[in-house]
Amino acid sequence: GGGALCGLNAACAPDAVVVWVADDADALAVADAARAIRIAARRHDEDVEDEGVAAVVEQPRDTLRDEEQTNVVFGEGLVRCMGCGVDLAVAAALPESALAGNAFRNSYAYDAASGRLLVHRLRLGSPGDVALVLAHAVSHIKANRNDLSNDLDPAFIKEFHANLKLITQELANT
Repeated sequence: GGGALCGLNAACAPDAVVVWVADDADALAVADAARAIRIAARRHDEDVEDEGVAAVVEQPRDTLRDEEQTNVVFGEGLVRCMGCGVDLAVAAALPESALAGNAFRNSYAYDAASGRLLVHRLRLGSPGDVALVLAHAVSHIKANRNDLSNDLDPAFIKEFHANLKLITQELANT
């Protein structure tokens, strides 16, 4: 559907979702799942490496294909739905990332000072890629906007699960 993401949908309130970890066994299961996701994502993220790039190369929106532009607009709606006030932009290339513990370190770059989130153009091929990368990035930003390096951080995992739930609820309502 073409509904507006998080227009008046109460389900998108960022504090409406709680991730419950009942005991140490649950916490270990969450950590194991996060490791498995990180391994799978790392394999997928390797195809985005831009060797030898020293700085972010921004991609002007008017040079994107129609499908990519549509997916950027979709992504902006998701970012609003997840309650994150970042400025979404597209990168043609990203420099090597020092975020070794971030499975999608080659797929996006975030500047905490400006609030600018740049998603690599190669991630704009499908709404699914856009949703996954943005759920990951926004979860890190909401958990700790100054450190996006640890996919095993419990605050990140909590945000990631909450954001996946928000996205799924919103897509079911559009």
